[in-house]
Amino acid sequence: MTDRGRVSQTRAAITAALFDRQCPDPATATIISLLHAVNGLGAVFSLDHRGWVWVLHRAGDIASGGWVNEYEPGLPEVNLAVTTAAIRSALT
Repeated sequence: MTDRGRVSQTRAAITAALFDRQCPDPATATIISLLHAVNGLGAVFSLDHRGWVWVLHRAGDIASGGWVNEYEPGLPEVNLAVTTAAIRSALT
């Protein structure tokens, strides 16, 4: 990778959604949902037990589509939540 800017932005968005309870954008919610489904959050974060409890709970909320209820969603966000749920169920 020659430009790590997108990686840093994505990591910051994931961190904000999981730790600061900011409403994730649809792309961030999808990344979190897929990482949660395949137990891949450990590739992004190194946490103590308490941190993992928090992150797994919040990631589960996001993976279940709970993030859509945090603000007034538009049709693309609802569509993405449904698609993510379908992909997640296929992975587990």
